[in-house]
Amino acid sequence: MSYVVFLAALARIRVAPTDAESAKQRSFTADLREGIRYTATHPAIAALLVLLIALGIGGRPLNELLPGFAADVFHSGAGGLSILASAIGGGAILGGLWLGHRAHSSGLTWVALGGSLTGALAAIAAVATEHMWVAVPAVVVLGFCMSTAGIAIQTIIQLASDRSMRGRVMGLYGLIFRGAPAIGALGAGLASAHFGLRWPVFFGALLVVAVCLWTYRGRARIALALPSADLDAAASSDEMPGRKRAISPQP
Repeated sequence: MSYVVFLAALARIRVAPTDAESAKQRSFTADLREGIRYTATHPAIAALLVLLIALGIGGRPLNELLPGFAADVFHSGAGGLSILASAIGGGAILGGLWLGHRAHSSGLTWVALGGSLTGALAAIAAVATEHMWVAVPAVVVLGFCMSTAGIAIQTIIQLASDRSMRGRVMGLYGLIFRGAPAIGALGAGLASAHFGLRWPVFFGALLVVAVCLWTYRGRARIALALPSADLDAAASSDEMPGRKRAISPQP
């Protein structure tokens, strides 16, 4: 039923007509290959999708292993599980509200990087303790950071995509958004059966940290690939005099 509100809002949106580019009818596979090629060669979109994969695979294990932590680590049973799950959900809601009140899109790369890194550290803190009162604030921070990072990544990808490619890019985004957590959940479950509950979360968080550092090193290249200087201020400290408005690469 919650979708009714969004469907009603969507029905009221009016897109200004534009002169459609003349294009030949191509096969599905040709369009798919072109979309993948565009996504893989776009410096900003490709880097952020790699970060999204890391968040899905490395940031997901704690969510899937919460029942085990509640039972075997914190010895709190179903009540403890409900508190931990609610804490993550509450943090995610707070993150969405915080990011939703922003009136501009500047600095979103920093939000994505900062949220991903802080969330990974929060996950490590949550599994490094045996005390419930320490884990609950940590998972609140985890939920907040994962929510803000995910929203920031999605927003940047949408704004940075060429209009003719946006549908295909967001299709790949959706595939990663749904597929990476599923792979992470499967891997976490298998690993926890052999190495215990804590190690899958720890190594997943290390994966996120490593990808964050890799993305941070390419922040100037990412900023230059974004459609305007207002979209991202990631490379403002490295900005050279006379830098002109960046133009996203053509497919």
